[in-house]
Amino acid sequence: MEKILAQSLQIGGQTITGPVNKFNNLADIINAVLKIVFPLALFILFVFLLWSGFDMVRNLGNPKLVESAKLRITNAVIGIILLAVSYWLSEIVIKIFF
Repeated sequence: MEKILAQSLQIGGQTITGPVNKFNNLADIINAVLKIVFPLALFILFVFLLWSGFDMVRNLGNPKLVESAKLRITNAVIGIILLAVSYWLSEIVIKIFF
């Protein structure tokens, strides 16, 4: 495989490699980024679920605010599903083409 980033240098018989030498192609870079983004998104989902649940309990007398909290929960769950599907699709593309 070809390296897409110039991360190694030969000087006097020694090879000096850069910090991103483990990335062989664009798919490896995308995988590395998704492995950071996915746990962060799960944490954000957890915060949104707590926040929305707290808003639902606190505003039980106001149906408009309860509906707003339900919508926030729905949007958070849809967002995490979209992120999971994008990760799944990137894995499929990597297995097929790389």
